[in-house]
Amino acid sequence: MSVKKSLARHMPDAGGLRLVSDGELLGNVTEWIPTGFPALDKIFGGGWPVGRCTEMFGLEATGKSALTHMAVKQCQAAGGTALYLDFECSFDKARMVQMGIDEHRLIYARPEYAEQGWDILWKMMDHMEKEPPPAPNLIVWDSVAASVTKAEMKEENSEQAHTAVLARCMAKGCRKMFRAIARVRAHMIWTNHAQQKIGGGARGGFRGAVEWTTPGGGEVKFASSLRVRCAHGKRLKDGDRVSGYQLRVITEKCRLIPPHQQCSWVLDFGVGPSQDLTMFYHMLDSRVVKAAGGGLYVGPWSRKQFHAQNWLSRLAEDPEFRAGAERVYLEKLASGEITGKISFASDDAD
Repeated sequence: MSVKKSLARHMPDAGGLRLVSDGELLGNVTEWIPTGFPALDKIFGGGWPVGRCTEMFGLEATGKSALTHMAVKQCQAAGGTALYLDFECSFDKARMVQMGIDEHRLIYARPEYAEQGWDILWKMMDHMEKEPPPAPNLIVWDSVAASVTKAEMKEENSEQAHTAVLARCMAKGCRKMFRAIARVRAHMIWTNHAQQKIGGGARGGFRGAVEWTTPGGGEVKFASSLRVRCAHGKRLKDGDRVSGYQLRVITEKCRLIPPHQQCSWVLDFGVGPSQDLTMFYHMLDSRVVKAAGGGLYVGPWSRKQFHAQNWLSRLAEDPEFRAGAERVYLEKLASGEITGKISFASDDAD
């Protein structure tokens, strides 16, 4: 007798039991929301995995919020809707519009406390389940470290202690999240701050090394299929003026492909996260774009030479030049000739 017939005969009321071969499992990842950077998509296993959660953490000024903004833009480009829970009260509408985000398709909430944030999230998920979205949706919690609980909001003085109250709140929400996020075709991003452990001291005997942790307890770490550490990188200069950063991303945990991979991306102070500048520096660091003398560069897709400061204008004015650059970049990235890593000592102590 087959296993399937045996189940039907001996356990007729066990409707939740099935064979893996019977159909697609709820936990299977079949869709991704692009990050906007092909090199990041590669080390994430395809982008932000739909039906799963991500914790993105790091020190200050490492591009955490900028990457979430880019995720919102890519979600909208695919036809989805984003929910942005702003606990830091740092939402900048002008910057969002500048990046090309449609403000009419971005749902914004500023919860007073963490429990209210979860309530908003569950209501949004109920709506998604009743009216299935045409494309994967995105939920951003910015940030766990800035979240305050209801008990802390109602305290009479600052001396009152609330031990692990935020951790318990996040743990309860995460346990419910496991069963809900895949059903509604959404991806959840928590941003978080890296904080030094009190009394952590040196680690591994290396002078100056410290131990880092993230607020909100351990459940956020366990609930995340992808844990992304954002780190400092290289300052980019326009003359004597700092014009942006070449920042790093490291996958500390990934349930889809092998973790502990890293790559860089460019945050330009003028335009925000820049796909075009990221492409240029990746090809430059991998010697796909080479110096031609006199401050000029040349790529293998065209004989036209260009100055580094004219890269963006050349891409905008010459469609053939852009198409060739993008084709070569994607080919070299797929073959592994372009890795997107930065080979230098970073500014932080990690």
